[in-house]
Amino acid sequence: MIRPLFATAAVLCVAVAGCGSSTSSSTSFKGADHEVAQTIGNLQSYATGNEAGKICSHVLKASTVQGLGGQSGCEQALKKQLGQVDSFELSTKSVQVSGNTATAKVESIVSGKKKVQQVSLAKEGSTWKITSLE
Repeated sequence: MIRPLFATAAVLCVAVAGCGSSTSSSTSFKGADHEVAQTIGNLQSYATGNEAGKICSHVLKASTVQGLGGQSGCEQALKKQLGQVDSFELSTKSVQVSGNTATAKVESIVSGKKKVQQVSLAKEGSTWKITSLE
């Protein structure tokens, strides 16, 4: 189930809020698991660079972007949320792929405490895209 879309933008920013900047380690994964972890790494990279447009076009599934009002609405929602985050840190802990869907356990640091969230992804063409964060 996809979260209400505006909530997805807010949760996305909570997922990347942290105390420093380190990379999402996709190197320990192989095959499709690596591709999923790389999508999480791209999220972190684009969020760190305050690149809401790239998050909308390269990281989020098209249906999620449409639910936020298309590319423009998505960018506006994410820019507002990203502006409230001081720094970013994500670490992909595990990945489970089942056909064209996947889940990843992603650890971030929020207010000095480690928090693990589940990120759901789906294949869109040949690329893994985020569908929801829980």
